Amino acid sequence: TRSLPATLTAATGIDALVHAVEAATSRNANAANNLYAHAAIELVARHLERAVSHPDDIAAREGMQRAAMLAGIAIDNAGTGIAHNMGHAMGSLRKIHHGRAVGIAMLASFPWNIEEDDGRFAACGRAMGAKSSATGFADAYERLLRACGLKVSVADEFAGISAEELARQMARPENASMRASNRREASEADLCRLAERVLAQA
Repeated sequence: TRSLPATLTAATGIDALVHAVEAATSRNANAANNLYAHAAIELVARHLERAVSHPDDIAAREGMQRAAMLAGIAIDNAGTGIAHNMGHAMGSLRKIHHGRAVGIAMLASFPWNIEEDDGRFAACGRAMGAKSSATGFADAYERLLRACGLKVSVADEFAGISAEELARQMARPENASMRASNRREASEADLCRLAERVLAQA
């Protein structure tokens, strides 16, 4: 694990965080499963940046392994959400690491997804040690994403891909099923709005 490049440590670590957040905010979320999800969020917040910057820190890497395991259990129980829908659609169009794709997709989805937050994202913020609010969590998530060096812009890889084309991929059956557990349902207009946002991020 110490030989894993920093870019992959960051991408796979953010993937674990996305699993945990989608599980904790899913329409299928429940108190028992949130024990796994929130514990994973706390571990990622504590260890990921250190694991990226200090690859020989075995304690940080062990923490991330535990986070990935707990997040995996949580997402298996609760199902994926809009970030996986977008991330898989992006991977259908261009070569992009899955962890990076879902990580930046989650960032792009926050303004839309937290509009109807019932406290689930705020609980993720508490687990992350951030402000106990949906926007507080979104801010903490973005800070961690950027601190780990994950490239947010996809302008180079997705040059020539329109928001409409990405939205169509998000609507395809093999990708649409990935958002079945998202608490907020996405309309066709929402998909276009989300696609525009992820392609425009910098």
